[in-house]
Amino acid sequence: MSDEACNMPCHRCIMDFDIKHPQTTSLMWSDGRMVLCDICGNKRCPHASDHRLKCSGSNATGQPGSIYRKPLNLDESPRLPV
Repeated sequence: MSDEACNMPCHRCIMDFDIKHPQTTSLMWSDGRMVLCDICGNKRCPHASDHRLKCSGSNATGQPGSIYRKPLNLDESPRLPV
């Protein structure tokens, strides 16, 4: 880990440096703002998750390194009792 957070900030820096939302001291920065890649502007880009990862230029789900995983297939997920 470096001594300083990146300028975006990315999800990793928000967690590692405990960066709070500018209007409150209790919410994380990402609780009140969408974290976007500073190169391509996509939220699912791996660079938005961790500034050390390369920008993919893509907003597709399931990219390696991205905090956004593939969506659940509701037909295969366990069902809660009704």
